Amino acid sequence: MKPDERLLALIGNIPDEMLDEALNIKKICSTGRKRVLYVSVAAACILVLFMRFVPAGQVMAAQIREHVEHLLEELFPPKDLSLIVEGIKENISHEAYGELPEEAQEAGFAIYVDTDSYEMTQEADCHIIRGKRMIYTREDAIRDNAVLLADLPEKEKEQKIQEIVQERQAFYDKFPTGEIRITQAQAVSVEDAASEMKQELSEHDVNVSDIIVSEFPKGLYLRAEEGTAWDCEVKEVYFVDNGLGGVFVITASYIVEAEEGTGARFHSMIETFRVLAYAENPEETLSEDAQEIKSIAENFVAAYFGGNTDAVQRYLSSPYEWDIEVYKGLDATGAGTISGLTLKGLADTGIKEIGSTHVISFEFRDSNHEDMFLYLTIEFIKQEDGWKIQFYGLEG
Repeated sequence: MKPDERLLALIGNIPDEMLDEALNIKKICSTGRKRVLYVSVAAACILVLFMRFVPAGQVMAAQIREHVEHLLEELFPPKDLSLIVEGIKENISHEAYGELPEEAQEAGFAIYVDTDSYEMTQEADCHIIRGKRMIYTREDAIRDNAVLLADLPEKEKEQKIQEIVQERQAFYDKFPTGEIRITQAQAVSVEDAASEMKQELSEHDVNVSDIIVSEFPKGLYLRAEEGTAWDCEVKEVYFVDNGLGGVFVITASYIVEAEEGTGARFHSMIETFRVLAYAENPEETLSEDAQEIKSIAENFVAAYFGGNTDAVQRYLSSPYEWDIEVYKGLDATGAGTISGLTLKGLADTGIKEIGSTHVISFEFRDSNHEDMFLYLTIEFIKQEDGWKIQFYGLEG
């Protein structure tokens, strides 16, 4: 099935004549081998809107628009993210942006972006999220300088307002807004990519951290600082396995002065980063809630089978009413080698309301009990700050 046909089939339930017409348009935004996604206010996208670049004057069919928007909202709907910006808690609306893989040998991604403050562009194979140009208006000048302007004659007052606007706008235009760059490298491991980046940054920056494990997104992380002055550049780099022997490299750049502002906003966006695998069938595509549950579950079981009680506790609801346990085997024989770990119960997970619960399980084998499957059952609850585990237990 051709990529264009697969996208249209993924939307589903569209009359054949509309599909034929849409396929003949062939005005899809395409850069390189993958399509760029942008989410409108109506829907968060992980698919390309083939209608976006139709010739001027051509009206998109209402039925197609409805099908597309419904599907996109199911997969990655806009959502509010809670974060601390310069010491103040804020709930900020975010929308999804990303890239859809067209072949089984390709990986895509999705990331939530504060589209009120940031814009998304693509240069070659690099996706860039950078701050929108700040505009200082006449109204801003009057509001910020009410005392200064109060007693000035009207003509002098107007001249002063213009001077203030020009000076402040010049300052805004020179002030670095920071950016996030997302690239993907093939045939390189997460570890090798991180080591190479550390060496590269060490040649230019004063302070480069050790490479450490990142939980959200799952992978490796390092930080480099150009210096300690207020306008010195900070780089935070995340390395995420693309699942195909390659790596996504996410680089957040901002100045020292913006650590608690821009830095905090970048952290909240990068934590939502998800790798998207190629899906031949619509049913294989997970909703945003399902992807969050999957990511937490995978991190949780790594801690559970690794015997890390502290790490297990990070994913539990508060308060947690049960004993916090890690895997020690099914009986007195202890834990053997774990194999065949398979996650079940995500395929039909849609978008849930706050307070909703969802149960998944991990099927696996223990070398001490090779004649049977074992199951780790996990019950999630959706809270204001995301999905948490409110119960888990082992079944033989």
